[in-house]
Amino acid sequence: MKKMYFILACIFWTSASHALVEKRAVVRDSNFNAVIEEVSLPDLTSDHSYEGKFFKIVHGKNDEAVRFDDSEDLQLKAATTYYHLSKARKFFAEFIKSSYVQNLPQITIRLDLTNVLMNLVTLLTTILILSLTMLSQFLEGSGMSREISNHGDRKSGSDLPKKLT
Repeated sequence: MKKMYFILACIFWTSASHALVEKRAVVRDSNFNAVIEEVSLPDLTSDHSYEGKFFKIVHGKNDEAVRFDDSEDLQLKAATTYYHLSKARKFFAEFIKSSYVQNLPQITIRLDLTNVLMNLVTLLTTILILSLTMLSQFLEGSGMSREISNHGDRKSGSDLPKKLT
């Protein structure tokens, strides 16, 4: 009998620790209007903050994840960010099958930074590098990169514009 209670307790603990958390986030409706809805946040590893297997949402320069009991405004930002990043990661990991995305370690996302310019440049550079890397992998996998690179090959210079004198 003790063995059965132990097994049931293990099953309950496992299912409770991996349950999806539902939070309010900003999403787009069918008319592309921003609306606030309850969404599921997959892969959270914490039961009290926005820290998951792939993303950790923090406020400013703080290293602790935004907590579920922080202000409503901050929670809405954190939940929206976590939700959309999870959707984007799922697309690139499962649909595009990007091994680069599948092997990324946990990424820390900072909300409401005060030194915006430097962090904006860093964020945009990171997004550009990730986008180009994923696009390159996608094109290589589909064979389109060979078509694009072969299009630019020139056998002779006869079709180049001549210098006007």
